[in-house]
Amino acid sequence: MRTSRTTRSRLPLVAVATAAALLGVGGCGSEDSGPLGDVLKAPSTSAPQPTGGSTGGPTRSGSPAPTSSKRQLDLVPTQEQLDGAVLTTADLPAGSSVEALPTGGAEPVAEKAACRPMMDLVTINAGTVKPHAHKSITYSLASASKGTNAAVIASFAPGQAQRILSDGIAAIDACSSFTGAKDGVTVTYTVSSRSDPHLGDESVSLRLDTAVGGQSIPSGYTIVRVGNVVTEFVYVEVSSRAFALPDQSVVRKQVDKLKAIR
Repeated sequence: MRTSRTTRSRLPLVAVATAAALLGVGGCGSEDSGPLGDVLKAPSTSAPQPTGGSTGGPTRSGSPAPTSSKRQLDLVPTQEQLDGAVLTTADLPAGSSVEALPTGGAEPVAEKAACRPMMDLVTINAGTVKPHAHKSITYSLASASKGTNAAVIASFAPGQAQRILSDGIAAIDACSSFTGAKDGVTVTYTVSSRSDPHLGDESVSLRLDTAVGGQSIPSGYTIVRVGNVVTEFVYVEVSSRAFALPDQSVVRKQVDKLKAIR
């Protein structure tokens, strides 16, 4: 069956739907419309890093590596604190850029209730667990490629960030493939690899393929918890549909800034 032009035109947007929700950007339709269109047209982004796992089924889950003090576990950073902790051009190599993104947007809802923790894991500021505060950015590095880099930091009430990571990681085995629907479009998400980057208190990197109408685009995720804050990085190459994880040196820089929040 031939894929309709409407489905084809929506595929890039749906494929980065999780990135859109992570960024706090909503919308469907043309690639050139709205804030998400601006993100997709960004001229330069970081060079991809090697994948963190195999191309087969899930191989390794994230595992806790506690580093936060009791004070950090009690601290729920405010919007002002997150605004001060998010990455800026001063944190990145010369020639890089960072752009703040507006709030709003939503993610397709996982049709299977058991898979909703998995969706929450990859949409931390647009899932069923609402953050206390959050900040979203897109960024480019001097070593540019054709993809799009995005990141979010979000703070949660004590205990919620831990549950997002632990429940989401636990759901991967049961929900390595699941569906969600939004605006009349059914989306299939598939986790085809995962690994533990051993960052912060708990972390996971994964490949999430988004399929619509028989076509699929991969996204690379690295998700890290530091106390009651979760940071999520996404790398997407819409044009070439190549897979890579976000640049891990950038992720580590953001984790270090979150650890410094007092």
